[in-house]
Amino acid sequence: MNRPAIDDLLGGILSGWYQSVAEWTPPGLTSGRTCQSCRSSVLAEAIEIEDWPHELVHQLADLLESAALQSFDSLARPSTSFRSVRDYIGERVRVHAPDLLDVLNECAAPRLDEWAQREVERGLAEVDLLH
Repeated sequence: MNRPAIDDLLGGILSGWYQSVAEWTPPGLTSGRTCQSCRSSVLAEAIEIEDWPHELVHQLADLLESAALQSFDSLARPSTSFRSVRDYIGERVRVHAPDLLDVLNECAAPRLDEWAQREVERGLAEVDLLH
């Protein structure tokens, strides 16, 4: 397994995802529920995925799974299993977990809080109009 190549691939994936999180606006495009592929992802082993918008988590989980498949497909030695490639990616994601959480806390959390507050205020204003 070419760990430096996998590390480079993960670096690019994480950099792109960080940018995506920085540009994300709530409520997002997908369900608030966490899908099975996210729950069984290497990302779920590194962070509490249910704490964050599914759209953001799903995007990264999908990219990580694709990276594992791409890395496995490019192996010159077929003696390395897909599981070992996926496990290595999981290890690297766990190393990056503090950075992942920092980006989510710095970029997504404040926007979620602002959006939730606006929605509550909008809902209360509608209730006031009914009375």
